[in-house]
Amino acid sequence: MCQVKTAVSEVKEVGRCPGKDNSYARLSKKELALYIVTEAATLLYLTYCVYWDSIDRTRWLEVSLEDGWSWLQRRRDIADFEWRIWYRTLWQLLLWYSAHFLLGKLLEENAPRFRNIGYLILAMLSLLQMFGWKIVLLFMAHTCAVFLAASFGSTAVVWATSLGLMCIMNFNIPQIFLKSLITTQENKEEFVNIVNMEFGMVTLKCISFSLEKLKSQTSQSDSKDRPDSKERSDSKDRSDSKERSDSKERSDGEDSQERSQNETDASFESPASTDVDEKPCDSYSLTDLLQYTFYVPLFFFAPVVTFDTFKTQINEKPRPWNRRKVYHAIFAFVRIAFWTFFVEFSLHHLYFSAIMRSPHILRRLSRWTLIGIEYFYLQLRMVKYFVFYSLAGQIAKLDGVDVPGPPSCIFYIYRFSDMWRLFDKGLYKFITRYIYIPLGGSRSGLSQRLFGSFVCFMFCYVYRGLDVFALVWCLFAFAELVLEICAALLHENPMVQKFETRFLRPVWVRRLRALFAVPGFLICMFPMNYFIAGRQMGDLYVKKMLIMGTWTPLIITSYLLYCHIQVAIEIERITKAKLLKLKKD
Repeated sequence: MCQVKTAVSEVKEVGRCPGKDNSYARLSKKELALYIVTEAATLLYLTYCVYWDSIDRTRWLEVSLEDGWSWLQRRRDIADFEWRIWYRTLWQLLLWYSAHFLLGKLLEENAPRFRNIGYLILAMLSLLQMFGWKIVLLFMAHTCAVFLAASFGSTAVVWATSLGLMCIMNFNIPQIFLKSLITTQENKEEFVNIVNMEFGMVTLKCISFSLEKLKSQTSQSDSKDRPDSKERSDSKDRSDSKERSDSKERSDGEDSQERSQNETDASFESPASTDVDEKPCDSYSLTDLLQYTFYVPLFFFAPVVTFDTFKTQINEKPRPWNRRKVYHAIFAFVRIAFWTFFVEFSLHHLYFSAIMRSPHILRRLSRWTLIGIEYFYLQLRMVKYFVFYSLAGQIAKLDGVDVPGPPSCIFYIYRFSDMWRLFDKGLYKFITRYIYIPLGGSRSGLSQRLFGSFVCFMFCYVYRGLDVFALVWCLFAFAELVLEICAALLHENPMVQKFETRFLRPVWVRRLRALFAVPGFLICMFPMNYFIAGRQMGDLYVKKMLIMGTWTPLIITSYLLYCHIQVAIEIERITKAKLLKLKKD
């Protein structure tokens, strides 16, 4: 799943360079071979365990299976509702995406002034066809409520209204009301799930629009108080706009994707994350909000794009088509098709998602099968969001809108701060821009940074539905982030650096840091089960791995994680060395 190009892009995002850092010291070939062989053997054994348990338990999983491809003559796992819904509605989505693209090109050539209005009308038609008029009115009412809150000119009112609406939708009475609005009886629970998911996305977009509007009003008010400053600012803005336009014309699609990914470079610990002095948008009407919220390519299974980015790019003149742009688009769609086929093929052979949702089966499985199920489910989560976000992002890119990139490969990520930054890059940018930085950012003191990070995770808890398992995951994730910050501060201590230089060889520094990374990895591994499968699954994992039996399986698991971290560090070292060489050339 992991290609060298993906790894290099991750290095650019993380922004760390090996330099003289002994964490990236070169190991001997024999030691490195031991780690690689152990890693490969572990993955093969986990695949074997999950595959045979999938075959043995097939008769108990009929509820979560359906007839698959005829040429494979196998049943297909349909337990993952996000993939199931997306796959079933794929042809409808492709139809609306095609209509969106053709309408945009038609209006762009004949009536460019009405292109955005055409997008909005088409978006309303697509929502009516897929959700019905009652759900569309619910979305519209929610959007108008937050827009009205923004008219008070208070950030607190916007946040209170948005979070209040988000929380209310998680209680029983609103859910009952939501179900009453749905007329179809077929797959009603799936329909409710997708409406709740899109409701959360609508809330994020309303927050982004409202906060950008208030920021623009504040900037304009300050400019009126300082006329000379306003003239200099306008001149600078025109110059910056011209430079951005020239740069955009020179770039191709792939370069624009890297720029979109690099917007999320800074982690919560990165000092660069506080540089957000950007030109505010001029128009903040209700029509702008509706166009932004219901824009077809970024409404269904799409990454979060902040309003400032969307407004700037959607109003720019689209870049002309050339052969290279066509080839890049074709390659992107072929890549999406390949990973869609890969996921479907995997679900015909490995029923890990169905087993994960069957507690009576989970209790009878071995520890290694449980670990394999968790591993494959995380890989499925990464690949499916890669497909979701790549398809939506590519359609938006045809309109000239560069969105945050899809998730990076999580297989070789062993620091939670990297996982947080590189998985959902759009959500990460949203939280960083509107929560973390306003609370002080990474240039503030340690206590303020920790408080800002804690508030970010609590927002994730609210966004994920106020479920207990989401709270458990957020608290443990915050604890792991605190450990990483403390470890980084400890490493910066002059006494520690002096001790490493004087008493430890570089390879031992790398070994010790990989060893110290294992507990943090375990801290995130167990709560992750609560997040991806709920409380029952999380409790079962804890009992199987920590409470029942001896400590031997935990020790073996820790050793295997150590080998995995060493392989990850080696890949990171190689790709960073290549990147440094490219910079020198």
